[in-house]
Amino acid sequence: DVIISSMSITADRLKVVDFTDKYYNTPSKLVLKKDIKFDGPASIKGKKIGVLKASTQEKYALGELKTKGVEVVSYDAQDQVYLDIKAGRLDGTVADVMEVGGGFLDKPGAENYHFVGEELYIPKYFGTGAGVALRKGQGDLKKELNAAIVAIRANGKYKAINDKYFKFDVYGK
Repeated sequence: DVIISSMSITADRLKVVDFTDKYYNTPSKLVLKKDIKFDGPASIKGKKIGVLKASTQEKYALGELKTKGVEVVSYDAQDQVYLDIKAGRLDGTVADVMEVGGGFLDKPGAENYHFVGEELYIPKYFGTGAGVALRKGQGDLKKELNAAIVAIRANGKYKAINDKYFKFDVYGK
């Protein structure tokens, strides 16, 4: 009946499914080799960036990086991106900060990589946060789910769970 899988609320996706209000909103960010000077997308012209295919990060990379001369390579799985970074076939990636932090930067072999640039919250590419996706026309279910999100934020459960696992507020902007 619903999809609860970090699905970003974007204009394109709203054409196909309905969403609840957001339940979290973490930014994406660019990760590069530490020896690459970064001063905006144009400064990495000619570099090779890997992204997850059909993701909001791929849309951003194609819209903002490729247009500045960055080579964008799309992969079926984010783990494949990390393998190619470690193998020297890529200069970096654009990914959700939570995913790339735990999935790559905090692991052995990533010592020569770091976040660069601003946190990316651009609604055009990344939407307005992750929501629960549901079929169009399920207004009652959507209302119930929205009420549940409001309730756990109001009663402190959201904060308790957040603080158990994260050092920042994942609800975000």
